[in-house]
Amino acid sequence: MKLNSSWPNLRDYSSENLNCIAMPIGGIGTGTVSIGGRGNLRDWEIMNKPAKDAMIESRMLLTGRCLFALHTEISGRKDTRIIEGTIAPPYEGSHGLGGELPGAPRFKNCSFHTAYPFAQVCLSGAPSPLDVRIEAFNPLIPNDIDASSMPVAVMRFVLINKTQKNVKASLCGILRNFIGTNYIEGKPEKNKNLFKKQKGLQGIFMSSDAPDKLSPFHGNMTIATTAKGRVTHKTGLASENWNMSMLHIWDEFSDNGCLAEESGDEPLAALAASVDVPSKGEKEVTFFITWCFPNRYTWTPKGENCCNDKCDRNKADIVGNYYTGIYEDSWNVAKRCVKTLKALEAKSVEFVSTFCESSLPDYVKEAALFNLSTLRTQTLFRTKDGYFFGWEGCCDNSGCCYGSCTHVWNYEQTTPFLFGEIARKMRTIEFKYATDDKGLMSFRVNLPLQRAKEYNKAAADGQLGCVMKIYRDWQLSGDDEMVKELWPMVTKTMEFCW
Repeated sequence: MKLNSSWPNLRDYSSENLNCIAMPIGGIGTGTVSIGGRGNLRDWEIMNKPAKDAMIESRMLLTGRCLFALHTEISGRKDTRIIEGTIAPPYEGSHGLGGELPGAPRFKNCSFHTAYPFAQVCLSGAPSPLDVRIEAFNPLIPNDIDASSMPVAVMRFVLINKTQKNVKASLCGILRNFIGTNYIEGKPEKNKNLFKKQKGLQGIFMSSDAPDKLSPFHGNMTIATTAKGRVTHKTGLASENWNMSMLHIWDEFSDNGCLAEESGDEPLAALAASVDVPSKGEKEVTFFITWCFPNRYTWTPKGENCCNDKCDRNKADIVGNYYTGIYEDSWNVAKRCVKTLKALEAKSVEFVSTFCESSLPDYVKEAALFNLSTLRTQTLFRTKDGYFFGWEGCCDNSGCCYGSCTHVWNYEQTTPFLFGEIARKMRTIEFKYATDDKGLMSFRVNLPLQRAKEYNKAAADGQLGCVMKIYRDWQLSGDDEMVKELWPMVTKTMEFCW
């Protein structure tokens, strides 16, 4: 299958290698959801914490999966399948790979092609009359932090007709409203799905009245499409034993590719877009998954997130998320995407293509480009006051080693060259907030910022590295005002080292 020739491509994956890859899609400081090697969505890290392997209530089987399905009809023959590659054995677990549905129909042939932040998943194989190319990405534009910080996963599905006849097709996105559940704990309560429509956009806005307003799981998300043809939807289902409600939605979609609205206490959102794909032709259907979760809590002295319902909630410990002050809610994110996506995509392609065309060896380009994804995971976050902070890294379900550790963050060279504002704001934190009157710079920053000096331990390599970095950042930016403001503390940190 041909790739999108306008997108850059640096690395190809197939066969068993598909089992071991996933590309995070999301913005700087917003969290991400990842697209796996088979085209599956996984690692839902959008609610203020890492969440590797989070499948959204996967133990609830079909009720919990976020998936996209394709229904086709040609010459009276109907076919419905999940838009993913087949699952590799072994099929372990009491419910078959934790609800991955290994027996559901998928595409036989699958390959994954990428140059971060662009992923193309090629799916083909009879009996489907259509091949599918998933094009997934999030804008990434050097020195444009706002454009690179959108809480959105863009999922474009290119339907490719292999036959000599027109094919009636329908593409359905199914997403459970899991807000308030910490991904795998608890059951959604008082969750609400609302269908919304405006010019160029239709979708389902998901919220919940269950988590209190201070909960890190308080927020909303949206699944929406820009499809211009017939769009049908379902905002809820009647809850039934053995998850029969999801079986009913599958049967309904398999009948004619459309959905009928109904109400019920099962907060499952389904959105289906119908298109006609001409003989030997192509049609595109674009979906957005967007989110807004404002209540990020401080890291604790032990280096663990306060991000579950067992935490003592104190308003003073909320440091917030910058992006939720930019966007009213997740629907507002989708609205803005409709207006700006084409231009932002073009700028992102220009950057990545230019980089990939360099004379560096491919393995160097891969190491440099693919590790940019760390900036958009839960490793780095931006608090509501606009400052940036980072863990040393992430464990599967929590941040690891808190405080923008100076000697660990000394190693990274991405932010000053691609996003200089991030680097300069980190220098401000280090010298203005984390350094005391003696020149001792706390090499871990406590939050909120009035607690920044509380760690009260210096690291020689970290402190001296910050002096070198402010010089580097001034060389790159020419920001004289930054140096003038921070220079008194820079000299004090040197005096402390002497």
